[in-house]
Amino acid sequence: MIRVHRRPLRPIAAVLALGLLGAACGSSTAGGSRATGGSSATGGSGTFGTGVSGTGTAEELGKAGHLAGAAAAERRRALIARADSLQLPGSWTSPPGDPLAHHTAGFATTLCAAVFITGLDPQDAAANVGFFTGPLEFRRQVKDTVVDRATRTVRLTLVNGVTRVARQYGSQGCVPLPIGEDSVHVPSRQQLVVQDDLGGMVPKLEDGPWPAFPSDLTSIAVTVATQAFGTVLMFEKMFENRLFFTDKLVSMGARIILCDPHRAVVTGPAQLVGQRMESPDIRAGMSMLLAALAAEGQSTIGAAHQIDKGYERIDERLRTLGASIERVDT
Repeated sequence: MIRVHRRPLRPIAAVLALGLLGAACGSSTAGGSRATGGSSATGGSGTFGTGVSGTGTAEELGKAGHLAGAAAAERRRALIARADSLQLPGSWTSPPGDPLAHHTAGFATTLCAAVFITGLDPQDAAANVGFFTGPLEFRRQVKDTVVDRATRTVRLTLVNGVTRVARQYGSQGCVPLPIGEDSVHVPSRQQLVVQDDLGGMVPKLEDGPWPAFPSDLTSIAVTVATQAFGTVLMFEKMFENRLFFTDKLVSMGARIILCDPHRAVVTGPAQLVGQRMESPDIRAGMSMLLAALAAEGQSTIGAAHQIDKGYERIDERLRTLGASIERVDT
């Protein structure tokens, strides 16, 4: 028991490469068939994949090669059509800011992971790893690289004086920090505001496979929404029954309408009051724990072992942030 007294990249290039590779294989197959003359398809003539014997006439072999090439071209067109159907609507626009600073942040993160997680030598990692997030032309602009093994930090200084830092935070991996910062800083007393969709429509937060919003954070997002100004629709699309815990938050004073097992409308901010609750699972338990931290008065959460499954020593870690929380025996 715990007692609390808070755009994918478009696949066109890859698909096109696969299609061209298929066409090339088809062409090689056709050429190999014509070169075999009267040899057997199973012999040492090098014939492959045409499905015809090497004993055919030149006309038959040429026809088979033409059909193989046409089939490869059709497969390529089908792959490209499928890739086109998966593209996101709209056009891509580059993020604001200096591209050099953005790419250097990616380079710092890649270098941090390669050194502190993979165990590579820093010079070897800088020369051979992660050119997608830190292209070579941008790496050449780095004039100073500092790898601090004590703090597990990588610091890159550019020729223009800008410094980008990445640090490993335990199991969270390497995280790029804001320009000029050496640590993650979360300001206190922030005002949370739900941003309306276009036309003043109620926004929707829905989960999905990566890179969509993670399902494991949906329950926590519900609690955060109870403390934000505005209304939001939470749509749990991947799992059943993960929103049924919202009745516990309603008993604390949250304004939540459970539409069905997958959707809930949350309006905030709401003044929550302490309650006694039972944690049904990891995610709901953590959500209720955060609600208890935001509530007036004392809350008691039973079945704390459910929370411990996903958040080890959570009471100790929250106390270091100033939370009034203790673990008690039942």
